Amino acid sequence: MISLSALFLPPATGPLRQRRRSMAAAVMVAPGHFEARRLSLPRPGPGEVRIRVEGCGVSALPPNSSGAPGCEGWGQIEALGPAVEGWTTGERVGFLGGQAYATHTVAPAETLARLPEGCTPFASPLLAGAVHLFRRARIAKGERVAVVGCGFLGLLLIQLATLAQARVIAFSRRPYALELARKAGAEAAYPLCPPEAAIPTAHAWGGGHLCHLAIEATGHEAPLSLAARLLQPGGRLLIGGLHEDGARSIDLRLWRERGLHLTPTHPGGPTQQRDCLREAAAAVRAGLITPLYTHRFPLDRLDEAHALAEQRPEGFLKAWIDLSP
Repeated sequence: MISLSALFLPPATGPLRQRRRSMAAAVMVAPGHFEARRLSLPRPGPGEVRIRVEGCGVSALPPNSSGAPGCEGWGQIEALGPAVEGWTTGERVGFLGGQAYATHTVAPAETLARLPEGCTPFASPLLAGAVHLFRRARIAKGERVAVVGCGFLGLLLIQLATLAQARVIAFSRRPYALELARKAGAEAAYPLCPPEAAIPTAHAWGGGHLCHLAIEATGHEAPLSLAARLLQPGGRLLIGGLHEDGARSIDLRLWRERGLHLTPTHPGGPTQQRDCLREAAAAVRAGLITPLYTHRFPLDRLDEAHALAEQRPEGFLKAWIDLSP
């Protein structure tokens, strides 16, 4: 992996040159704790662009790199590296990659997607991920779809499933999220707790039938287990949550008796991810999907934003860091 320092210009001398060649960036100094620092301005290499970051979504997951956190950014192209074609400075773009808790970053030009004017915020990888999952789901008109977990990703998938003319039932532990699920197009939305109540509820909603497809969008074991139980024989399970905190157990007897199918959700290569990002940008531009954000923070309140993303209190859905000039 290339170190962050390898992307920086040599330090300038003099206060004016230092200001022009520096940027504000957050550096993780301990789990959940960040410091805003002045760092050298990155220089785009061959096939790369430098982006003046406008904002970055906040994820509850720990950053992959302590030196360069932030992977949900968008902004405006400020400079082109050698051999970059098809892009011009000033274009607003979403991009795939890290180091976006900073006023500037570099990204490969091949990962960019043009953003519509006024499209702020735009957490690029999450929107691309939602489109990727939707593609994998292969939802047919009239299918009964259960979405377990109505956070940012779950609500996007409810919107996409509704566009495919599926019937959607949603489950969440928070009343606020259930209200948003109904606004996103779900026919019905019910509390996730107690889990046992979800099965007869879905059965009654389906007119005596369970669901063709269940989408788990929480990253936790209990909702994942419930999602499988919401499926009719031959049903499909799509795992959208990131299960990164340990192993998961499944009820093999249930899977065998119902002949359930696990839909693979591997994110694919860079080209596929870029295509999903561009498709997401086009959907937002056309008004087909609407990303929902509830909280905005400046860079020096990043600790508070991350704490809120982990706690997920009532009224919270998604936070973003405002890095606009």
